Amino acid sequence: MHLQIVGGNRLVGTVTAAGSKNAALALMAAAMLPAGETVLRGVPRIADIEVFRALMASVGAPSEWTDRHTLVISGGGLLDQTPPVELARKMRASYYLMGPLLGRLGRARVGLPGGCTIGARPVDLHLKAFAALGARTGIEAGEAWAEARRLRGADMTLVGPFGPSVGATINALLAACVTPGVSRIHGAAQEPEVVEVTAFLNRAGARIAGAGTGLIEVEGVRRLQAVAYDVPGDRIEAATYLLAGAATGGDVQVEGVAPWALDGLPRLLTQMGCACATEAGAVRVVAPPRLQAVEAVTGPFPALATDIQPVLVAALCRAQGGSLVEERVFDARFGYTSELERLGAQIRIVAGATAVITGVARLGGAPMSGTDLRATAALVVGALTAEGESQVEGLAFLDRGYEGLERKFASLGADIRRVGAPLRTTAVKQEAVR
Repeated sequence: MHLQIVGGNRLVGTVTAAGSKNAALALMAAAMLPAGETVLRGVPRIADIEVFRALMASVGAPSEWTDRHTLVISGGGLLDQTPPVELARKMRASYYLMGPLLGRLGRARVGLPGGCTIGARPVDLHLKAFAALGARTGIEAGEAWAEARRLRGADMTLVGPFGPSVGATINALLAACVTPGVSRIHGAAQEPEVVEVTAFLNRAGARIAGAGTGLIEVEGVRRLQAVAYDVPGDRIEAATYLLAGAATGGDVQVEGVAPWALDGLPRLLTQMGCACATEAGAVRVVAPPRLQAVEAVTGPFPALATDIQPVLVAALCRAQGGSLVEERVFDARFGYTSELERLGAQIRIVAGATAVITGVARLGGAPMSGTDLRATAALVVGALTAEGESQVEGLAFLDRGYEGLERKFASLGADIRRVGAPLRTTAVKQEAVR
């Protein structure tokens, strides 16, 4: 199965961002802490959500769809501290199980997670957070584990070689919010997903201050109560449509996303020669026929998100002049550029960390294959800017993070269709297999 794309159309119109994949996964993990039924509204129907539902069900936190995007999670029956290894290895976010399991049961064991191949993503900062709270931790036989007879509040610093860790910060919050005493997370990640999880936990009765800054203070409480919560719009999906609109000289508005969450992308689009307007819950870009070259660097929020980088590179392939995009988060994220070169793009990777993009006037369609989620999205954007027909394979990656991507692009005027078996969001069986 692949996407058949005839490029060259100017994208025009309005689309709505689906619920954030990254926020939804973290909020689902947080919903394991209250004893009742948590209601999450706006959850995207994508493959990663189904895998995580199965992981949660395997440890005693089943969930049920009550409509297309509303998920009800029962968090009161946690029984098992070890989800099936074969499921845990399917996605990076499986580590989010450790925080609530350790906080509720005093022990957790999760198979080392998988996901996209974009560079080293160790779990050492997660284990460092748990150790600070008083747990013994380790990695053995392909599993990370933590256990403690009694957790206690503590100070911790969660900064690694590439800066603060979003996942470790969230895991620390999930464990610390139900741990007696006061915990302080120094070097905390400031990403919107951290802010959302904190807002959810506080609504459920937690006492957390400082989210969105580098220092978060958590006063542990004995129990949390189940609440209803709205998942925010997906900032990476929004960036994908905005950059695609810019790359095709289009006029695209994305609704359902907070402009502040876009990591300065509106400012970058302006530097690329676009007119960019923001309002509450919406961002619009109006682009010239060809973009201007820019320099950009990825990093922890509020810098440009690393997940936006591949789509940005694709958008710059036809820009006037030479662009530089430096990757400072993951050490193996430019593998997709050889596929964009099939279109005629001129990209040179320097020291494995910087893409030098020499803009060309014309790209031509070609077959391409994605090897991770955001890389595949980048290939789609590249194909939309190229003249002629392209085929993009790797839809299993794309479907992990985008709901109805080709439908939304088609609504903007793209000539794009899925060829092969019809798309199905396959629900993974939720009962644990032992």
